[in-house]
Amino acid sequence: MFTHHVFCLSCLKQMIHDNETNYNVCMHGLERFHTDTSIDLRARPLHDYTPELFTAILDMLEVLPFRHLKLAIQPAQDALEIANYLGVEELEMRARLVHADVISRKGQAAEGGRMFHEVNVWAVNGQSPYVLARSHRLLSVFFSRIGDYASAFEHAVRGLEHLSDSARSYIRADHIFALTNALDGNGAYDESAQWFQEIVRLAAETEDITLSLMALNNRAFTQCELGNREEAWELVLQMKRIIQEYRMPTNIGILDTIARTEILMERPADAASTLQPIVQAAGYVPNEFALLPECMLTYTVALRVQGIFEEAQATLNQTKELCMQYNLTPIMVNVCLEQARLFAAQGLYKEAYEAHCRFHVEEAALRRAEREGRARILHAVFDATEARKGLAHFQKLALRDPLTNLYNRRYLEAYIRTLTENTGRENELATVAVLDVDYFKRINDTCSHAVGDTVLVQLSKILMQEAAELATIARYGGEEFLLIFVGLTEDDSRRCIERLHQAIQEADWNPIVGDLPVTVSIGVSTFYLSQINCIETLLQEADTNLYTAKRSGRNRIVATSVSDHVF
Repeated sequence: MFTHHVFCLSCLKQMIHDNETNYNVCMHGLERFHTDTSIDLRARPLHDYTPELFTAILDMLEVLPFRHLKLAIQPAQDALEIANYLGVEELEMRARLVHADVISRKGQAAEGGRMFHEVNVWAVNGQSPYVLARSHRLLSVFFSRIGDYASAFEHAVRGLEHLSDSARSYIRADHIFALTNALDGNGAYDESAQWFQEIVRLAAETEDITLSLMALNNRAFTQCELGNREEAWELVLQMKRIIQEYRMPTNIGILDTIARTEILMERPADAASTLQPIVQAAGYVPNEFALLPECMLTYTVALRVQGIFEEAQATLNQTKELCMQYNLTPIMVNVCLEQARLFAAQGLYKEAYEAHCRFHVEEAALRRAEREGRARILHAVFDATEARKGLAHFQKLALRDPLTNLYNRRYLEAYIRTLTENTGRENELATVAVLDVDYFKRINDTCSHAVGDTVLVQLSKILMQEAAELATIARYGGEEFLLIFVGLTEDDSRRCIERLHQAIQEADWNPIVGDLPVTVSIGVSTFYLSQINCIETLLQEADTNLYTAKRSGRNRIVATSVSDHVF
């Protein structure tokens, strides 16, 4: 086995006219020995580089940050110098994208996003479809990183649209990865699964081992998060076979996914064994995914489930220290939740209650910080005259649910703020209806998630037909929808709600779900605008009424009037 492998200029020259398989042999050499590997672009003077050779280098570097960030850091910086020396504008833009990808993954999201956008603006006017496709793909990653999955989805789609049919398979797979992540972020898991199969096909076609492993890991993690035990476990077994057969190095992310799935499969001792070498290893270098604290948290869960409370508490304390040291607030929120569960498992209910209260405080603070941070980043990225139109477009996209094209929760929050801040309208009535599809899980389990999505799309069309002119309509999440009527009388709002309830019940659902019924339960509440201060107060009473409708047999409306009179 090699002890040190330098991926130098002589290796890269072979890639200029290489086919897919030879490219993947090169990449596999890097992947097998990447812990002791370097990519030395400075091994030759600048005058040795030609546009043709540098194009081959960029072909490799463009996917390297996603696969092996550490390997990409120095060559991404060197590529800027080579591109500047050659003076070919398109190659300069490609090198900038690689550099921006690296710094973004290292935590400089705003600076990376700004560079992605600048190159994207150039590509729109620069007649370079490939650079346009790559910039959209990286903008998708940027928006996913800041939690804006609607915009991430839009850019991922554009990245694939602009990608040539002749693009290398590993580049196409790289673009599809961005799309699957955006779909998962939007809850469109069935669509994501279809694209996952395409990545698997491309990986098999080109014998790209790392691509197969990455695809399986992403998919297994998603299935684990959704609680799909058997699906997640089958994917983990495939990962283990690949790792063993090709003697692939197992990174922290893969081990964490395996351990999470083992816990889900009620094998916590196996999960602890999987993560023990990582958790007990000395030293910690923070990276963009903060994977070590995540692993330690998973390890804590594995110990708690086994009743090994003392070691679980010690590990959780270490995780908390890391989160505080490196300002890992999102993980800290989960640490608070796990602390509550750990106390409860030991019968320390008072301490568990206090820890759970801290969890809610930390979670609320995190959500505020995320909103503020997202606003600062977007301002930093798009605060340029030529970008403002683009920002308005992205903001508009971010307010739509990608499956139904209805407004989403983000839009509702902004809309409620507008209502409450508009003085002079305090005496106007507002009626809110929360609508939930009855027995939706049965539809998914009996027919498929794809059929469930079709039901949601058709339902959104009925809502638009019956209420679009009178109400603001949004998909609030999953199978739950929200309608807000402002300025209408209670009677007018309720008549509209009753019409749409009847329209849903009488619609011909047979071509979609066969003999399964599709009905909805609706909770309704009416009050004055002056009584609203946030979306939670808007929904509280309607949610309660929805629960009553569900508990009373479903397929009905339960409503509360402005005078608290139930009809």
